[in-house]
Parts: sequence; structure tokens; C-alpha cells
Amino acid sequence: FKELKSSFAELFDSVYEAFVYFDHFGTNMISRTQLMRGLKTLDLMPLDMPHAEYTVAIMRAADKGVVDGVLDAREFLTNFRWHKLGKDLEEELLNVKTKRRQIM
Repeated sequence: FKELKSSFAELFDSVYEAFVYFDHFGTNMISRTQLMRGLKTLDLMPLDMPHAEYTVAIMRAADKGVVDGVLDAREFLTNFRWHKLGKDLEEELLNVKTKRRQIM
């Protein structure tokens, strides 16, 4: 995750903004398809690995507990953070969601 964290830190002000960017539908879940589309759009896909294989590897590594094929907010925020998270993840995320249009 180090390379992605570094790239996200360059592109977004916080990991909360990165989550909102990938969570296209505002469901607090990121599917493999959403992750792949977002990484492609940001030009963060590796050249030496098929895109689907890369996103599956990320999902498996970050999907804690029940492997359900989606990343919830807590899984994404804790795995991809490059800064300290606030005490109330839901409140922090809600504050960032109000600026969704600016992030997109």
C-alpha cells in the first residue's frame, strides 16, 4: 500500500477525501469496479500487472474480517491513511462528504 498511500497523499488533502472520491455512489462502500475505475482515472494502475488482478490483490489485502469484495470506510481509511485519523471516523467522513463536488 505504500505506493498508493504516497500517490493519494499527493492527490488528496486527506484519506477521507480519497475515500469519497472512490465511493462514487455515497454508500460508504467501495467495490472492486469502483476501485479499478478510480485508479485508472487517476493513472495509478501498474504497467506490469493486469488491472483486474491488481485491484483484486488490493481488495484482498485491505478487506479485513469478512472478505466480502468491498471495502467499507473503516477498511479503506485504516489501510490507506498517511496521516492520523480523527476519533470519530463517521463524523470526519460526513464533513468531507459535504465537499464532495469539490473533490470530484
